[in-house]
Amino acid sequence: MTVVNATHGGRQVSRIFDSANGGSENPAGTVLPGKSTMFTIALSLREAADELQLEVTPGFLGEPAIFTGQV
Repeated sequence: MTVVNATHGGRQVSRIFDSANGGSENPAGTVLPGKSTMFTIALSLREAADELQLEVTPGFLGEPAIFTGQV
């Protein structure tokens, strides 16, 4: 189970679950070394531009990948 956490401007943000439009589905299955997977999530962000930090952890024992950027 992939776990996704996000902050915007240092504050925890909520995910928007909108399966009708293909948003916020967690990827399933195993991704082999050297391979990749893509999935879409939707987040509820504040209006002001600020730093988004997205943490994606593959399973409960996996090491997180952390992405940051201005949005």
